[in-house]
Amino acid sequence: DIDDCNGVTCQNGGNCVDGIDSYTCDCAVGFEGTHCETNIDDCNGVTCQNGGNCVDGIDSYTCDCAVGFEGTHCETNIDDCNGVTCQNGGNCVDGIDSYTCDCAVGFEGTHCETNIDDCNGVTCQNGGNCVDGIDSYTCDCAVGFEGTHCETNIDDCNGVTCQNGGNCVDGIDSYTCDCAVGFEGTHCETNIDDCNGVTCQNGGNCVDGIDSYTCDCAVGFEGTHCETNIDDCNGVTCQNGGNCVDGIDSYTCDCAVGFEGTHCETNIEDCNGVTCQNGGNCVDGIDSYTCDCAVGFEGTHCETSKFLDTTFSTWQEDCNGVTCQNGGNCVDGIDSYTCDCAVGFEGTHCETNIDDCNGVTCQNGGNCVDGIDSYTCDCAVGFEGTHCETNIDDCNGVTCQNGGNCVDGIDSYTCDCAVGFEGTHCETNIDDCNGVTCQNGGNCVDGIDSYTCDCAVGFEGTHCETNIDDCNGVTCENGGNCVDGIDSYTCDCAVGFEGTHCETNIDDCNGVTCENGGNCVDGIDSYTCDCAVGFEGTHCETNDCNGVTCQNGGNCVDGIDSYTCDCAVGFEGTHCETNDCNRVTCQNGGNCVDGIDSYTCDCAVGFEGTHCE
Repeated sequence: DIDDCNGVTCQNGGNCVDGIDSYTCDCAVGFEGTHCETNIDDCNGVTCQNGGNCVDGIDSYTCDCAVGFEGTHCETNIDDCNGVTCQNGGNCVDGIDSYTCDCAVGFEGTHCETNIDDCNGVTCQNGGNCVDGIDSYTCDCAVGFEGTHCETNIDDCNGVTCQNGGNCVDGIDSYTCDCAVGFEGTHCETNIDDCNGVTCQNGGNCVDGIDSYTCDCAVGFEGTHCETNIDDCNGVTCQNGGNCVDGIDSYTCDCAVGFEGTHCETNIEDCNGVTCQNGGNCVDGIDSYTCDCAVGFEGTHCETSKFLDTTFSTWQEDCNGVTCQNGGNCVDGIDSYTCDCAVGFEGTHCETNIDDCNGVTCQNGGNCVDGIDSYTCDCAVGFEGTHCETNIDDCNGVTCQNGGNCVDGIDSYTCDCAVGFEGTHCETNIDDCNGVTCQNGGNCVDGIDSYTCDCAVGFEGTHCETNIDDCNGVTCENGGNCVDGIDSYTCDCAVGFEGTHCETNIDDCNGVTCENGGNCVDGIDSYTCDCAVGFEGTHCETNDCNGVTCQNGGNCVDGIDSYTCDCAVGFEGTHCETNDCNRVTCQNGGNCVDGIDSYTCDCAVGFEGTHCE
């Protein structure tokens, strides 16, 4: 057989195989062509992922990867987070030839090294200072203020009771009680001494009231300061030309000559001590008297006889056997007698008590009682005086307390009490709490003609009927609603937020695991997993090999949004479905038998050689 290989060069280490009037070059692995002049393109069917370029070798290939990738097929994103520390709880997120730090809430910077200044743009009112926190701020308020931004003046009146009708006025870290007129003191507890500097004249005593005083005057005086002597002559009549002279709680009648008595009602008895002789009778006049002489006598005292009786040698004694009653004296006359009656009696024998009540009027229901040469008025209860003309001052010696005034009655008195007091002597502060209900646990505090409700914490109003709006001045952040309580409030936060003022986004990542290197990113009432390249799903649990079958013992290798089958030796193709007999021709009717990373040609009878050539 002619050696057809004579003069033939199989390149690249190929061996010439003589045939029948032909030859073939049995090429070294990685080459093909008639003379093995062609390097087999091992990149054929190969995909270098993520922008990599396939570089053909000899019976091999390499993927020249884009920056940031590595691996046989550039399927692996280089972990740029290796050796990187994200501070303050930040998580490193691998990129392509880069990394970023996913910072915890409240931090920023390449490595989360900077606490974000949450005070930027914040104004703390009323002298407060902003204090930066982590994803938050607080206002350090000046004394007397509170609230998220120190916008609220603390109610220093809370729990304070201003007594006696005073009103509490809130200040800054202080309060004052605006007292009702007449009171003073921190809590209006002191009744101002309105008697300070006041002089009640003529022995009067000053009685302190509420924003007032009264002078309790000595008997006989009146007026604001007891400066006026009461005119006791008012309503008094001095009879027979007498003049009334006012005294202190009394009067006297300065009587005209010839009169006497309390009201000059009595003609002075000028006959008192006078003897009219010879049976004469003394007749009283006004500041004078005359003797009414018996017949036959004359003279001032009837001492002179008008004639001499020569008929008789002796006088007849006419008084023999005569009795003048009631202390009267018998006066012998000439053939007669007269009874010289004691004062107050009259009649032939002085048998009649003169009615001294004749012409007398006892006032105000009094009754005249006849005496002997006198009368007395038996006064109705509550009156006094010669003619019962004076209403007895029942207020004498009476003190009406707490600014009350005594009002004289008839045999009685009443105290006209200042507003807010009662009792016989105004000694009792009227219980203005009687019938009052202070709601919601409040206590009624009695004042003077007033009351206040000392409210339980959290309530206000005249009767503690109003729940104080503790939401006033409160801001619930992030869409929260303030719900008023009793001396408290709560913020009803929108879904996804919590905290006193809903200032905190709930960490929905708490307890969540993002698989395969994924990082949990907190949202508002939600979270997302920021998956590493090549993974997806709620928790990054899914890779590209799911559902893929690599044939003939191949293994699926997950890539970045792709996969490759790492084929067993002797197989290739997307799913390792291709064996070594592909691209092989067994000549002269031979059949290719695939092996592991090899093949053999099963030659027809009469032929042999690698390719049955």
